[in-house]
Amino acid sequence: MDTSAGVARSFLEDAPFTDEQKADIAHRNWERLTSRAANPHLARGAR
Repeated sequence: MDTSAGVARSFLEDAPFTDEQKADIAHRNWERLTSRAANPHLARGAR
């Protein structure tokens, strides 16, 4: 899978989801990313 800058965003923009579904996906991803920033042990895979 290509993880280059912008690829995930392009995928989400072009995916056949409703705008509401896209917003939900983006929101959940943001929550996960900011949670890991606040809790670095989660970034290492510990749960």
